[in-house]
Amino acid sequence: MKQTVAAYIAKTLESAGVKRIWGVTGDSLNGLSDSLKGR
Repeated sequence: MKQTVAAYIAKTLESAGVKRIWGVTGDSLNGLSDSLKGR
C-alpha cells in the first residue's frame, strides 16, 4: 500500500520526538489529524 503524505508527516514528527502539535482542524487537515490519531 502506498503511503500518504499525511502518514509520512506523522511518521516524521514521531521520529523527531514531537509530542504535541497545534493547529486549527478542518477539511484541509483531516488527513493529518486521522494519521495522528493512530499514533
